[in-house]
Amino acid sequence: MLWYNAQNMERPNQRIIVRGCRIVSHGGPAFDKKSVLIRDGLIEDILPDDEVPADARVYDFPGQVISPCFCDYHLHFSAPAATSLSEIEGRLHAHGITKAYDGGDAAGIGLDVRNRLADTIEIVSSGKGLFKAGGYGKYIGQAVRDTEQAKSAIDSLLDAGADYIKIVQSGIYDSKTDSITAGGFDRRELRAMIGYAKDNGLAVFCHANGAAAVEEAVEEGASAIIHGLRVSDDTLSEMRDRNVLFIPTLQAFRSIRRLSGSHGAVKNLERAVDSHLAAVSRAYEKGVKVLPGSDAGPAFIPYGISFIEELRLMLQAGIPYEDVIRSSAAGPLERNVPADLLVLEGLELKGVFLRGKLLG
Repeated sequence: MLWYNAQNMERPNQRIIVRGCRIVSHGGPAFDKKSVLIRDGLIEDILPDDEVPADARVYDFPGQVISPCFCDYHLHFSAPAATSLSEIEGRLHAHGITKAYDGGDAAGIGLDVRNRLADTIEIVSSGKGLFKAGGYGKYIGQAVRDTEQAKSAIDSLLDAGADYIKIVQSGIYDSKTDSITAGGFDRRELRAMIGYAKDNGLAVFCHANGAAAVEEAVEEGASAIIHGLRVSDDTLSEMRDRNVLFIPTLQAFRSIRRLSGSHGAVKNLERAVDSHLAAVSRAYEKGVKVLPGSDAGPAFIPYGISFIEELRLMLQAGIPYEDVIRSSAAGPLERNVPADLLVLEGLELKGVFLRGKLLG
């Protein structure tokens, strides 16, 4: 694991250069600009090599890529996690993650984590997912019976400061039966919930598996689909047309292997993962915005490393390297933003700079 190294502390006002072979950033500079100029923890400029100030301290990484730090678009914090936040913070930083979307838990602990980590990691939290009473979701949120109870729950989340609303619109994949477990709302309920959240200024991310559940979530106005196992090609096209984000959590599905047990269940899971990889490939080809989310939080999906594995699987699905890096960016590399950046050899981290200081 990387750690803060006191030897990397710079003199006040000293300018720092981080230089690689090219820069890959969302909406970022041309590749002939290979150097990031940093002062007092902020990016002062993006420069070509022939404009590097002579008095700057240079961190030279020949042949390697400079990118923004990462955003994990789907993970979970829980009450046990809240007691080991320094360890979780270290794992996320060690894997280059400075922003994360919390998908909720039954106690809404992500809102507290957001506040406690505000100085080091930007957390965007749903607080609690909302699930249909009697269906899947008790570990990640709050059960609601009907539309009125759902609106009341959304009001409570608004009062608590939730950044977006998470709706559980299906169950989860069961590798033993090769099916999706029970869960989700009927269309009328889903439409009312999404409309109410959006009327109150909040985006809605839908946990949805199975062709019908994903289609319903997209057609009723979801801002993003999480998981999306067995999404149809027609729904992918509609996601593109409606600008619906796709967070496929490929690594989370693959991680279920260690829980699958029987040979038949493992084979079912392998087919499901292969099918999901193919769907992600088709989504990218159609122009759907595919974003990386680890689903970390459970012990079998550890923070940090699971996110890097998600990026590897996106590459395996045929998404080009530079688009994978851009989709994972916590923000652009541009003037006057915090100097949080990575040095990459493929997906291997060779350096993590936080506020211009190198973790070592």
